Parts: sequence; C-alpha cells; structure tokens
Amino acid sequence: MKHPLIIALALAAAAHAEECAQAKDTYVLYRQDPKVNTTRVRVATFDATGASAASYNQMYCEFLRDKLLLPNQEIKYWCVTAAARK
Repeated sequence: MKHPLIIALALAAAAHAEECAQAKDTYVLYRQDPKVNTTRVRVATFDATGASAASYNQMYCEFLRDKLLLPNQEIKYWCVTAAARK
C-alpha cells in the first residue's frame, strides 16, 4: 500500500458520516435537576434503527416524557435529537 494514511482517513470519514446519520435519528430524554436548574440529567436514549427510526424514536421519547410529567411538578422533561446535544 502506497497511501495508508489516505485509506485510514477515508475510513474514519465514512465512520463519522454513519455516526452523524445515526445521531440524527436518535432521541434523548432529559430532565431538569431539581436542585440545580441549569443541570440536565439523561433519563433515556431512544436509538432504534431502520427506515422510520427518527419518527419512531421521537414518538416513544415524547410518550415517556408525557408519562413522567406529573401535575404540580417542578421537574421538567424534554426530548432532543442526539445530534443536537453534541
């Protein structure tokens, strides 16, 4: 092999592109830390794969968020894409 560095860089770029595409479909559920309002705590990650992965992951993230919300509760829950948290 004359150009192992070029091959290594191409493989790294392909792996990064796949990771970014998967992160776009992955949703993360966070909650606010009741003691420190500026701190977010990861509750769950939804990372199913497939043709409709983004809508599936978003739907179940929001479903769990809605189930965790209680009346008169100070803790807030929200869903974001994994790509948004980077």
